[in-house]
Amino acid sequence: MFVNITERLCKFATELSYKQFSRRVVEQAKIAVLDTVGVMLGGSATEPGKTIIDFVVHADEKREASIVGVSDVSSYQGAALVNGSLAEILELQDGHRDSGLHPSSVIPATAMSLSEHSALNGEDFVTAIVLGYELMTRIGRAVRLSHVRTGTIGTGIYGAFASAATAGRLIGLDQNRMVDALAIAGYFAPLSLSGNYDGKTSKPLNTGQAAWVGIISAFLASKGFTGSRNILTELYTETSHRIDERLAVNRLGKSFEITNLYFKRFPCCRFIHAAAEAILALVIDHPIDPMSIKNITVRTFKIATDLADYTDVKSNYVECQFSIPYVLAVAVMDKQVSVEQFFSKRRADFSTHRLARKVRVVLDKGIDRQFPNKYAAAVTIRMKNGRTYTRLVDHPRGDPENPLTENELTAKFRQMSMPVLGEKKTDEATRRILALQDESDVSDLVRSLH
Repeated sequence: MFVNITERLCKFATELSYKQFSRRVVEQAKIAVLDTVGVMLGGSATEPGKTIIDFVVHADEKREASIVGVSDVSSYQGAALVNGSLAEILELQDGHRDSGLHPSSVIPATAMSLSEHSALNGEDFVTAIVLGYELMTRIGRAVRLSHVRTGTIGTGIYGAFASAATAGRLIGLDQNRMVDALAIAGYFAPLSLSGNYDGKTSKPLNTGQAAWVGIISAFLASKGFTGSRNILTELYTETSHRIDERLAVNRLGKSFEITNLYFKRFPCCRFIHAAAEAILALVIDHPIDPMSIKNITVRTFKIATDLADYTDVKSNYVECQFSIPYVLAVAVMDKQVSVEQFFSKRRADFSTHRLARKVRVVLDKGIDRQFPNKYAAAVTIRMKNGRTYTRLVDHPRGDPENPLTENELTAKFRQMSMPVLGEKKTDEATRRILALQDESDVSDLVRSLH
């Protein structure tokens, strides 16, 4: 009989076996890795990405693990810090609706960095990925997004624990040491406050830090450092006001949360995707002249209404990624929502910001009652001639109920990868990741990603 959920999850972490996975779980893990590597590669080509790479390479003298997108290497934890941050920069990472977390911004960075510490084959690597996703989403699911309502962002906080479990698994910790690894992670875990999402370019660092914390926590536990054996319960009481710890362990080992991910089409906060998809459908289906629009109304759930801030020509990429008015304005102007609109001179276009100021975001109580089971939104465009166009999106593309196809996700990977790796290496990386379970040495694959 287990005393608490920390020990229950750590026992699961040490006993999990690749043989427990259905084909669907393995295929989803490979798609998650493919999608994440593509997003990391895209992030490595941005100015923020280049800055964090340069900082870590010059600050860290160890040469142990590869950094995605470049030929530089760093310590295990340094590479995890970089790769985890790269996965967050573009806001194209996968997510888990029930927990409100982004496991891809933390777990693959941890596992990829430590693939060069131990001789990992593909099955070992897939097991570590599934484990990390499982613990991160279950730890987050126990508070059911209440962390957002209390002003903290769970990916950085809870990601540190999942990273510690992933790292602990990869370096061979037993159950007792695994508990200590999570406990130490609780000591170091970043307190990711929502204020850092309000236009601050430090925002992508929270996931890299979570991966960094997980690795050093596992190594410290392996050296005999100890910590609280009830760390998750202690954490919940500090960060959340709605807690159901049973959700963290319900059907543990029988169902796997990695099959409940969503994948992104648009490089912005997931809370905006339904509105973006709705307005794109309207401007593609109807002859809507941006200059003839009187106003745009978005009806959505409560947390999404917090993303109603207007932007201006001085706004940075994070401010634009978390602004419903900006995203909808570029969707109308360009009939697409792409990375370029957030990482180019496009942000300084006056006409886009003028249109953004015509966007009003309001609470819809009916839509709010469906949250977090649905991240829905309804968009109405009112023209100066009095005509109106309306579209409701319940489940944006990429949701488990409305999934992207493997071909669409592969195309997304190629779009991110080609400018960095070139066509030949992109083809090779695609083939190897989609057959990841057959790799004899995953570190060789990781080293090829530059």
